[in-house]
Amino acid sequence: MLLDFFTSFTSKIKSERRIVLSVLCLVSAPLAVVLTGSLLYVEEQFLFNRVLVFTLAGMCGLCCAMVVRTIRQRRDLLVAIRRATLRVQQDEFTHKVDIRSNDEYQQLAAAFNNMTAHLDVTFQTMTSLCELDRLILSGAAIKNVVKQALTSTNEIHVIDSFVFLWKKTPLLGQLYFSDDEGVHEHPVDLSNILSNEEDPAEITKALASQLNRSLCYCHDIHTEGQRKGLFLKKGDEHLDKLASRTISDLTDRLSVALTNSNRERTLFRQANYDALTGLLNRQAFTERLHRALQSAKRNNGRGAVLFTDLDRFKQVNDTQGHKAGDELLSIVASRLEANMRDADSVARLGGDEFGILIGKYTDETELVRICKRIMEEVSRPITINRVEHTVDASIGVSIFPKDGTDARGLLMRADAAMYKAKEQVGSAFAFFDDTLNKRTKRRVQIETQLRQALRENELYLSFQPILNLKTEAIECVEGLMRWRGSRWMPDDFIPVAEETGLIHDFTSVLIRDAIACIAQCAAAGVALSRVAINVSSRQLINEGIAHELLDHISESGGKPAHFEVEITESSFLNDAELVARELNILRDAGMTIALDDFGTGISSLNMLRTWPLDVLKIDKSLLDEMFKSKQTQSLIAKIIEIAQVLHLDVVAEGVETHTQLNELKVMGCDLIQGYVIAKPLQLAELIPALKNHTNGHAPLYHSAQ
Repeated sequence: MLLDFFTSFTSKIKSERRIVLSVLCLVSAPLAVVLTGSLLYVEEQFLFNRVLVFTLAGMCGLCCAMVVRTIRQRRDLLVAIRRATLRVQQDEFTHKVDIRSNDEYQQLAAAFNNMTAHLDVTFQTMTSLCELDRLILSGAAIKNVVKQALTSTNEIHVIDSFVFLWKKTPLLGQLYFSDDEGVHEHPVDLSNILSNEEDPAEITKALASQLNRSLCYCHDIHTEGQRKGLFLKKGDEHLDKLASRTISDLTDRLSVALTNSNRERTLFRQANYDALTGLLNRQAFTERLHRALQSAKRNNGRGAVLFTDLDRFKQVNDTQGHKAGDELLSIVASRLEANMRDADSVARLGGDEFGILIGKYTDETELVRICKRIMEEVSRPITINRVEHTVDASIGVSIFPKDGTDARGLLMRADAAMYKAKEQVGSAFAFFDDTLNKRTKRRVQIETQLRQALRENELYLSFQPILNLKTEAIECVEGLMRWRGSRWMPDDFIPVAEETGLIHDFTSVLIRDAIACIAQCAAAGVALSRVAINVSSRQLINEGIAHELLDHISESGGKPAHFEVEITESSFLNDAELVARELNILRDAGMTIALDDFGTGISSLNMLRTWPLDVLKIDKSLLDEMFKSKQTQSLIAKIIEIAQVLHLDVVAEGVETHTQLNELKVMGCDLIQGYVIAKPLQLAELIPALKNHTNGHAPLYHSAQ
């Protein structure tokens, strides 16, 4: 401590040499005067007095001169510091105060210069951070933000720095670095040399080995709590506190930028891509189609839209659950994407519907090849949970600019062509034409009005009696769907209901009106054994439909024995085993099963033998030809004979003349249905007619005759 005091004191003495010399002069001068004066005083008192006054005056003058000189020196130093302060106030942080007085003022100047240097770095850092914030807020690409951070580090602290970013693991990433020539970037693969992916030191060491240069780890770059990058510098020297804080602030901004970039990427994918399959969604596909249309218009080009729908997909969903259905959709999406060209676009439009944009093609033969390739790929068996599934693809094709020049119209036309393809069995494709355009507009109109009709309860059943030719009793009636106040006939709206899935909403109408018919007939004293209702083939391929029908009937207060389910031969085309299981459930519950429109499909005798059937209904088209061809007449007789061998009741549909009725009676037909007995009647008309028939007042058979 004494040594420090002595050193400080010596320094102050050295710095004050002039003052010490002046003091020595002031002290020695009076001593000399006193000595000299003593001698003079003895000899001559007057001279002594004059010398003494002169000496004192000189001493005062010398003191004043020294004080003035000291004050001027101190004032000049303060003025220099004041001027430097004003320049700092004007943001001139690079200005230095040059004071070499070897005293406290020199120390003050040194401290001032250090402060201005610190402020210079701080303000440069703040300016860089503001520029980074501006880039982040403007949504700039992450590489631009990184380049700005590296440039700032190099300009502020003259440090060659590096930023290493990765997406999933540091094995594969992107390296950004700055040097005298600017900022550069290139991909880095550390998969062969990185042993520990979690240790920043190991990652730095692997990068240094890859780049063959010395690197020093500085800071982590995080996004959502996970390390996604490193900030490094060249060399092994440690950073000073100011540089370390600057790099820390910059890496914080890089973390924010990387997080924003990831979130923007996530939001973009959510807005433009299907979450399940990773394909484009409908919105992004429509936008891409719109751009393709503009390009085709500019370049006089052409392209095509393929609207693809999967057949029997719902069966997978219903039998194995939605998880299995999702897996099947993902596999189909992968197959579609793998078989398309890079210039083409594949999208999931919704459910089991996919859209494919063909940007360019040579001729329609190429489109045919593409459709066939898609059908072949989609129809390959798919195994899910050790169960093998096979789905078919129905493809509708619209061509631009021939079929339209707007995205919405082209998709609608391709959709219409797809429904045309669905009319065929198995995988198929169809091209759009003007006829389909009219059918599409008509179908959309019917669908819109039908949805409103279901909401407003405009659908109801009319009932057509079925006569037993042997007993002349009305055993049952068939419930036929009608649309109150509409010009659309059943042949118009029922196919649309099947295509759109609205047919499932018909079930409640069928059961409600059928139960009402049985109940009101019983209340009127009319014995009616059952009501026949039509169940669509699209409903039957849904596993569990039998239990749904039975539950609905039970909840509505009905009995299964009062129902006859009419199906068509097409019900067995997709999955005969599933349909047979569902029908057996209904049959075991007491329902009667009838095969409708027999003679128009592809039924075989073996199918009639194995299917769970009780009634066979001969289609009207055969009866219309009964007396025009002896072959047809013989065919009808054989059908009746075979059905009776199989213990099936036979109903002849569409009987319109007594000649037909009498001939069917001779052939041994069990029951008939048609205008010769009665047209379809509303419930209010049916009950009096059946009551009169039962009482014998006005039998339907004789009335018709």
